[in-house]
Amino acid sequence: MVYDWLSTLCFASAVLGFVSFLVIAHDRPEKAGWDG
Repeated sequence: MVYDWLSTLCFASAVLGFVSFLVIAHDRPEKAGWDG
């Protein structure tokens, strides 16, 4: 169904965004708004 596909897409994009945030925070903490 289209709804299942959309929910899967939203979930995948949310996971990707969270992972990329973790990578940025690990690489450059100041860019993510962290002190260290």
